[in-house]
Amino acid sequence: MYAVITLLDNHSLEKIEEIKSLIYDFCPAPQTGITLAAHISWQGAEEYVLEEAHSVLARLASKYEPFFVRSGGLGLFTGKEPILYLNLSRSPRLAELHQDLWVSLKPSAKKPNHKFSPETWIPHISLYYADEITSKKLTYGLEKMMGMNFEFEISITTISMASNTDGFNDIESTYPLGN
Repeated sequence: MYAVITLLDNHSLEKIEEIKSLIYDFCPAPQTGITLAAHISWQGAEEYVLEEAHSVLARLASKYEPFFVRSGGLGLFTGKEPILYLNLSRSPRLAELHQDLWVSLKPSAKKPNHKFSPETWIPHISLYYADEITSKKLTYGLEKMMGMNFEFEISITTISMASNTDGFNDIESTYPLGN
């Protein structure tokens, strides 16, 4: 599996860790095997024609200047194993970059994940992966966090290609925006 992501800057990572520590007050740290640092996912696929994908990422990174997005509170992807996330505002710049990435990378993607298509993509940062046991505790924790403010700016400065092979997450390449 591969994903096109943006890794967060240190300031945003600190904010995310503060939010996670609040969650861990109510829920045990999840045992998901997800080892990649907090990030924004733009697109995912089973495979990419990597040479083509890297060329597209380099071209698009040079086309866009770094920019900021705002977080806008908490959200929940429901299901048997819910995911708590930090919602990001869909600014025009964020939507434009996402659309460009989707259209430009789709020809080199094998079995793209359509949850990342422009029509269905929800810009977010995943915070907590619950299971059947921790989901009840997560509900309690959410009640306690309802009145808290989770708004802050997040800088978008890079685009990376990440891979997950044999259970290990790795960053294949990173392209700074504006270069």
